[in-house]
Amino acid sequence: MVTHSGMRSIVRELGSVFFPRIRVGIGPLPPALDATDFVLSSFFDEEKSLLEKGLSKAQNALDLILDEEIESAMNLYNQRTPSDPES
Repeated sequence: MVTHSGMRSIVRELGSVFFPRIRVGIGPLPPALDATDFVLSSFFDEEKSLLEKGLSKAQNALDLILDEEIESAMNLYNQRTPSDPES
């Protein structure tokens, strides 16, 4: 099921829940901070290397999707690894 406003907006515009997705986690929320405020805020310096790694993985997933290997991309990249932050 759709879990957040951004995804609900995409589903509404596309008229379907059936489309390829590249999962991007947001990491653990700082105490007493609303999720919306957290995802819309600027990155801290210490988070920027994680951002670069995440964007690199997203680019690799997109390359597979564009090569029409959507299922492979989703199976390979939409899984949390032990080094990934929680989302």
